[in-house]
Amino acid sequence: MRNTPLMLTGLLVTCASFAFVPAADASPPLTNEYIVDGDTGIPQVPFRVPEGVAYDPIGADFYATAIFGGRITRVDGATGVEETIYQEPNPLLSFAGAAVAPFRRVLWMCAVDVATDPMVPVGQVYALDISQQPATLIRSFALPVPFFCNDVALDYSGDAYVTNSIGATVMRVPAAGLDDPTIEAAPFATSPAFLPDFSIPGALGQNGIALTPRGDRLILARSIPPALFTIDLADPTQIAEIQFVGGDAFSQNPDPAGDPIAFLAPDGLAFLGRKLYVSYHQGVQQLTFTDCTHSAATVRSTTAVPPGVSTIARARGRLYVIDSDVVPVTRPELGIAPELPNTITRVRLRDFY
Repeated sequence: MRNTPLMLTGLLVTCASFAFVPAADASPPLTNEYIVDGDTGIPQVPFRVPEGVAYDPIGADFYATAIFGGRITRVDGATGVEETIYQEPNPLLSFAGAAVAPFRRVLWMCAVDVATDPMVPVGQVYALDISQQPATLIRSFALPVPFFCNDVALDYSGDAYVTNSIGATVMRVPAAGLDDPTIEAAPFATSPAFLPDFSIPGALGQNGIALTPRGDRLILARSIPPALFTIDLADPTQIAEIQFVGGDAFSQNPDPAGDPIAFLAPDGLAFLGRKLYVSYHQGVQQLTFTDCTHSAATVRSTTAVPPGVSTIARARGRLYVIDSDVVPVTRPELGIAPELPNTITRVRLRDFY
């Protein structure tokens, strides 16, 4: 029997409100910024581009993934000390979006090898046991080839949903597969609307993904051309594009500083309460939905974040982004110098305009 939000202890969900009452937390308070190492220590892969960030409410730690280097690190939420908790033997493997299943003590991650053959990305979903350090690999789930695995979200049953930046299908990985090796990933939702604009070199389609607070829908970000979609968990054929009240937030430039690429392509997604936060290369947008269907939203924005943001995570009632500088590092032809060091940085809610 699949759990629903109303079956979870401490969870109160209505159309108008969402609250989670956790156990008492005696952990030291989180700080506003954490340094993330960008050095792989591997000669053939000289740089590591921090990409994904996930927060573990049980351990009060952040986990950082990276493009290239095959390394996962844990950042202590109290001290800021970063340590490697998993090293993949293949240094060309990249890790992208991540999510923690706290009570199962599992870190789910998107993995993709685009370095061996850039034309044929091979994606996998990794599940790490983080109950002890260093972490151990429970198993990896194969995905159809080619598959650019970009981000992962968990439902209230613990099942994982992963995006494919070059394809039209979101895949579902049942949590039962952690214990049963015969259970594999399977297609969940498919739409041509999820595809990128292939006329633009390097364009990504599906990117960030998040579960709504009520647990009844997934929100999916398409980067280029930019769009946000809802997917009904009970009937994944029910897919709709989110509309913006007052105009298209992507075609407008809400950055008062006039940065033309601040909100060019949505990347990571995270809910804080009933509001959805969308990370971009140069900023974050806050979506307030007009009803429970998540069909339309008003938008506020902030660019008071480090340049080069990729993904976003919720942590103890706060929002944090990881500053990856992925664009300048992976596309040196643009002539944009990365701004080091990389960080996990708090997003201040008062900065939204």
